[in-house]
Amino acid sequence: MSGFKLRRLGLLMEPEPGNPQEIEGVLNPAAVRGPDGELYLFPRLVAKGNYSRIGIARVRFNDAGDPEGVERLGIALEPEADYERRPEGGGGCEDPRIAFVEPIQRYVMGRAGNPELEVGHAFRVTRAKRSCRPQR
Repeated sequence: MSGFKLRRLGLLMEPEPGNPQEIEGVLNPAAVRGPDGELYLFPRLVAKGNYSRIGIARVRFNDAGDPEGVERLGIALEPEADYERRPEGGGGCEDPRIAFVEPIQRYVMGRAGNPELEVGHAFRVTRAKRSCRPQR
């Protein structure tokens, strides 16, 4: 057995009461350390009608070094491309995963696409962790 010992700390992020972008849930976040050393989450935010965006939140830690909550920083990615939208007007960006790729000095986010449009996965590359819009 390894030297790891796990301890359940509780819920870190849940839907914000009254926030229409989170009315159906906050789930399945990606996590990455920023160049500032802070830990950031990129959760799926689910609005009415299963309309999903990828948010960004900074994890807050207590004096003991345990995570105790988040500071919401906005939206990192929302449906814009045709393959991210549904014909009935909904859309979604889901299941994000993010990593910093040292050789190219970029964050790369992979996420689920829209199986109805036969797009299995999509990727975005950016210099900044605060935005997942493509950089040119």
